[in-house]
Amino acid sequence: MQLFGTSGIRTIADKNLIQLALKVGLAVGKVYGSVVVGSDTRTSSSAMKH
Repeated sequence: MQLFGTSGIRTIADKNLIQLALKVGLAVGKVYGSVVVGSDTRTSSSAMKH
């Protein structure tokens, strides 16, 4: 399964999403320090922001 595409991260919104969000956040934080995360109104969007 491809996770990253031209429209962002794509995966099923389940417990694996939380683990993915943590790993991506830690990796991006090490490189950039702080970032801006955009989302839409889907209920699973908040998992990527927190």
